[in-house]
Amino acid sequence: MNLAINRRMGANRWTYTASLAIRNPTEIQGRPVLLGSDVSSEGSWKQALFNTTVDLAALGASAVPKAVRMQLNIAIPSDIDVAIDVSGYCFGDHWGQGRVDALTKIYKKLKKGGALVILMPKTWGPFERISKDSLNRMLSFVDLAFARDLTSQEYLIRILNNDNQKKICFAPDYTHEIEVQPDTPRSSVAYIIPSSRVVDSGAMAMNDYIDLFRTASDIFRINGVTPSLLIHETSKDLSFVEVASYMGIHSDNIIIAEGPDHAKSVIAGAQAVVTSRLHGLYNALNCQIPVAAVAWSFKYHEALKQYNCPLNFVDNRDPHNSIRELSKKIIDPKNTVHMKEQMKIGKEECARLTCRMWEKIFDTIEAAG
Repeated sequence: MNLAINRRMGANRWTYTASLAIRNPTEIQGRPVLLGSDVSSEGSWKQALFNTTVDLAALGASAVPKAVRMQLNIAIPSDIDVAIDVSGYCFGDHWGQGRVDALTKIYKKLKKGGALVILMPKTWGPFERISKDSLNRMLSFVDLAFARDLTSQEYLIRILNNDNQKKICFAPDYTHEIEVQPDTPRSSVAYIIPSSRVVDSGAMAMNDYIDLFRTASDIFRINGVTPSLLIHETSKDLSFVEVASYMGIHSDNIIIAEGPDHAKSVIAGAQAVVTSRLHGLYNALNCQIPVAAVAWSFKYHEALKQYNCPLNFVDNRDPHNSIRELSKKIIDPKNTVHMKEQMKIGKEECARLTCRMWEKIFDTIEAAG
């Protein structure tokens, strides 16, 4: 997702709202753009120190020339014309009230400095641990916000006042814009893509989660398909390499993605995918690779609906029987031909809506003058 927006906006490097650190400042239509994420930034201690200095002594901002700040890879809000925040699950209940309150302060500073603020997170809601008033206050400092699925949009509309509702637009995931060539096609390989979030969220205990993948591996192997492990998110999921054998995966059949392009190219060459990583799911869907999702959030179900495969998720009420049937389904040619056709139709619709999203973003930037 970061790569897709970087290419659209012309950015060379990713940047972070949390610290306002800038890597090779991006410009679009002559305006500096801050691309933001909730990931910790390398060197963020320097930005934190700089921001503290500015907060304690307002003269500090003007005392350091902008050219010098840019050389140091740091910025203050007044340096930014457009701030685009792609903060993942930042506005879900998993993070609670604190994250919304912290981001409200950041957006307020950016608006005060004259920036447009555009939000493009993966998901919103259901706001059971986030107050209605605080969300409305946060969005009062935002110019445009996108809901990437209909459930998120519904949660937002239910809680927002009329003024903030007008800022909400629907637009699906846009990673389909990243086209790749399949990495050495592996027509008889099915990739298993785990995610630590399944366990951390409480959706499933670790032993049960590993056993689930073992069940899928056994089904694949019996049917002449090699089960393999793909680590899609190296910062959090490398520990699954150590338990690959318990999942029924041989050490020779492990791939650690070198980046988003590489991960997608590997997926594009597979026969099938079982994934708990959202980006792994979207990559399989928009490459028309038969896929089953082991979900921990409603977001996965919404993604499958967008690509016309609404039943391709493991039912947590009976996960082992569910994964057994799904594993057979996604490698059976009787099912996969139709499945791929439906995914292609879904991708075409997502592409149409994505074009409309970018038009809205660029029109908003242009209207700001």
